[in-house]
Amino acid sequence: MNLRSALRHGLLQLCSAFTLFAAGCAPSGGADLSLDETTAREALVTFLDTWKAGGTSASLQEKSPQIFGRDFEWDGGATLVSYELAEDLSNDGANLDTMVNLTIRAEDGVESVVQARYTVGTEPEITVIRSDDDVLTSD
Repeated sequence: MNLRSALRHGLLQLCSAFTLFAAGCAPSGGADLSLDETTAREALVTFLDTWKAGGTSASLQEKSPQIFGRDFEWDGGATLVSYELAEDLSNDGANLDTMVNLTIRAEDGVESVVQARYTVGTEPEITVIRSDDDVLTSD
């Protein structure tokens, strides 16, 4: 595992832990959480549209409803050129896992197509977290 992958993996674990904590997935909480699939899909599209338009992930918290989201490539300075929602992988009742085909331009101008997995929750807060580790990449 190279340094970039290790950092991504660490960030993913940190974000996942925060999401679980915020969602109340401690032994005494989380039982009442439910997923609103329509809201989850709309939040994912808003998340991706904001990135594509040149916004910041922090600006998502200024939207109504607020969205708390992370994508390591967005946070790392990459530009989203285009995206295509691919398929919903699973709905565990609290989170929706969705695959998205991304065309990303790195800071050095190189474009690549990446298949990314996003985990979206709607309670107690709307969260969109990229939860893959380079599922598929092509230049």
